[in-house]
Amino acid sequence: MANFKYSIDYKFNIKKCLIIYLLLVCVLIGARTSSRMVGKVDKNPATVQVAKPIMDLVVNNTNSINILPNQTVEYKLNVNNYIGSTITETKIQFKFNMKRKSAISSVASRNYTFKLFEVNGATETEIDPNTYTGSLISGTIESKSYILRVTWLDDGIDYNTVQNLSAFLDVTVDGVQQIT
Repeated sequence: MANFKYSIDYKFNIKKCLIIYLLLVCVLIGARTSSRMVGKVDKNPATVQVAKPIMDLVVNNTNSINILPNQTVEYKLNVNNYIGSTITETKIQFKFNMKRKSAISSVASRNYTFKLFEVNGATETEIDPNTYTGSLISGTIESKSYILRVTWLDDGIDYNTVQNLSAFLDVTVDGVQQIT
């Protein structure tokens, strides 16, 4: 009878250990999955609402009809704060996206160079639009001014065809999540 009792305890202990082991495995799998989900949120903050600044193009008034070779045309860009924002950050960061349009249109196929300058009072500072990050104070009516100087290398360009910046260059402003 004593041998029978020990065999029952042995089977009971194996079942108990198996159940505990399975519970531990489930807990570890759940913890690993939840840590991955948290990691994805940290690595991809694009799911958080970011206020998008508004960009206005101020039309350049040039008197000449034809642009001479190596003549520079200035375009003024204003980046304004989006007042309807519901974010709680103290600053809104933004980046420029500037891409040449494809050479399908006659204007976009012309040779030109461009430089972007940040205007602060009477001071102009050249900035690299690919790496520059600007900032606006959240919840206020704040605006930043920029000058885009486009130098046309070709001759015989009609100013009316390049008066609109979007004829040859895609310029947008995107809000950037500021992680504190």
